Amino acid sequence: MRAAASPGSFKRRSLRHAPGRLDLPPPALRPLLPLRPVWPLLLACALALSACEGAASPGEPERQGVTLPASGGTVELLGGALRLAVPASALAGETHFEVALSTGHPGATLLVPGTALAVRAEPGLVGSVELLLTYDGARLPLALRHEELRLYRLAGDFWRPVAGSAPGTGSSVSAAVDSLGTFALLGVPAASVEVLPAQVRMRVGEEVALTARVRDAAGNLLPGRAVSWLSAKPTVATVSDAGVVRAVGPGIGHIGALSQDAAGSNSVVVEGNP
Repeated sequence: MRAAASPGSFKRRSLRHAPGRLDLPPPALRPLLPLRPVWPLLLACALALSACEGAASPGEPERQGVTLPASGGTVELLGGALRLAVPASALAGETHFEVALSTGHPGATLLVPGTALAVRAEPGLVGSVELLLTYDGARLPLALRHEELRLYRLAGDFWRPVAGSAPGTGSSVSAAVDSLGTFALLGVPAASVEVLPAQVRMRVGEEVALTARVRDAAGNLLPGRAVSWLSAKPTVATVSDAGVVRAVGPGIGHIGALSQDAAGSNSVVVEGNP
């Protein structure tokens, strides 16, 4: 014979939840529930939790995919951040493309934030496609200009320029590629720095402002690039962060200007006061 439960106590009962079914307490316990029904609220919470199942976690990179038929087509993914123009000659059959924001790529001073994308196709490409990346002009680093941007591909731990990439209309850069991977937009690097005037003659105490012209490998000017100044012989001449040279003592010195890995210099001849 079962022992009677003491007044005000009750035996625990396991309530199991099955999708689409709402489990109510035993009839004997329902009078103990508050007058205001709370089960609709619990049901709403359960449905909300169910809707969250399968959603990407906060740390998971944003991604999107699309399947193209063997005839190819043009698609835009991630809100237009990437556009692919895929001819039929680039596909062996129906192909699934997927793009995701890249979060594990190496940093670079001239990389435009938010443009690093990992792109893949299954099965792989058998021909060239046009790949176009767009960017937010408000996020261009170091006073980069649109015409200085190029498409780069991640190769190991380095970003390599994609041959033939060129700025397009608006905020976009495109190139033809015959294989996919991780791509991003970067500014072309500085290749040379010219310091003007090339030679300066001064007397002790005088000041002269110098100018640095930064160019890329093709000889194009890169205005607005950051330049660091230094003096090879401070006892002869010093230089400020703005490129202003001050003659300190008689002799011959050199003033250098650096922009990224490129550098240039001039000569400064300082004569004593008569």
